[in-house]
Amino acid sequence: MKYSTKQAGMTFVCASTVFFSSASFAVTQGLTTAVEAAYTSDDNVFREKNGTSDSFLTIAPDLSYTKAFGKHEFTAGYNGKYASYDKNTKENYTDHTVDVGMLLDLSKQFNVDLKADYSTLHESRGQSGVSANAALDVTTLDKNSVFAGMAFGRKEAKMQLELDYAVINTDYTNNNQDIRDRRDDTVSTRLFYNVGAKTKAFVEAKQTNFNYSSSSSTLDSTETLYHAGLRWQATAKTQGEVKVGSFDKDFDSATETDGDGTSYEASITWSPKTYSNLTLTSSRKPQESAIANENFYTATLTSLNWNHEFSKKITVILDASQSEDDYSATRNDKTTNAGIAMKYNFRRWLDFGLSFKNLKRTSNSSANEFTDNTVMFSATLLHKGK
Repeated sequence: MKYSTKQAGMTFVCASTVFFSSASFAVTQGLTTAVEAAYTSDDNVFREKNGTSDSFLTIAPDLSYTKAFGKHEFTAGYNGKYASYDKNTKENYTDHTVDVGMLLDLSKQFNVDLKADYSTLHESRGQSGVSANAALDVTTLDKNSVFAGMAFGRKEAKMQLELDYAVINTDYTNNNQDIRDRRDDTVSTRLFYNVGAKTKAFVEAKQTNFNYSSSSSTLDSTETLYHAGLRWQATAKTQGEVKVGSFDKDFDSATETDGDGTSYEASITWSPKTYSNLTLTSSRKPQESAIANENFYTATLTSLNWNHEFSKKITVILDASQSEDDYSATRNDKTTNAGIAMKYNFRRWLDFGLSFKNLKRTSNSSANEFTDNTVMFSATLLHKGK
């Protein structure tokens, strides 16, 4: 299982501590590099009701290094994205993320997972929980994150226990967004019970304290989630995890309205062939909001992705999703996203790609509705380690 803090095009993954052995390191060792150059045509770059079209070039380098030390493993990585718009140059952005990690196999019954990263990022136009204002420059922010997890118990034992702790600091760097600066502290625990050779039942508890830096903010809160679920790899064709429970969000300030509700996460992958994967994901959970008079919102998402290799050269990816953002006051947004992409492996070290995406939001606040269509052509240079 993993939980992800995602914002402004960045994802920092606090993966729960995994039970592993030296056999787990049958992955690419050494340095792996990739650089993608892409040109995109977008008919609504500000994601507003009346769209403004533009085209832009992005360069996205990605480097990862993996080294096994006996039963332990060290990882380090960098990924960036540089965007340059043809007409609306204030939309230009530069994103960077640097991360390091260490997996420590200390004994047959005790493992430790350590991660840290630092990012400079931007907020995507039209993203959930953020007010739209095309007159402002694209919002930028810095993030740093640390994670420590421990796993107790052998993988083949009847029971295992995981304990995780994560800290995420977010600092906004323009557009007078300082009031949104905050620190998130998360503690979580999971207890697994092997109900079959490849199936585990588990219970989970997670608590996050959101502490905003501004003394004028009333959004400090404690968010608690409880889940029960199953994780399985029943056959070579099917694997997944499903967990269902509830959440409670309690604000420190009496002026803010608390919230609670049902929470769930599911991810199921079916691979009828080695070259074809179908993945269904679904979730419902609370999220922080930067919209006036909306202290948080509940995000519900369902998505379906099909990845199929028609040959050694050609891969096609279809994806579709539907989401609903139910805000704490009166606003309600529904968003559909559909796309198709094709990748052509021209050489072992060179891929070409072509994709189309349609994004549409409807809302009971009509000013927040939009439709956005993008077409992207890309070329990617690849180099894998040993």
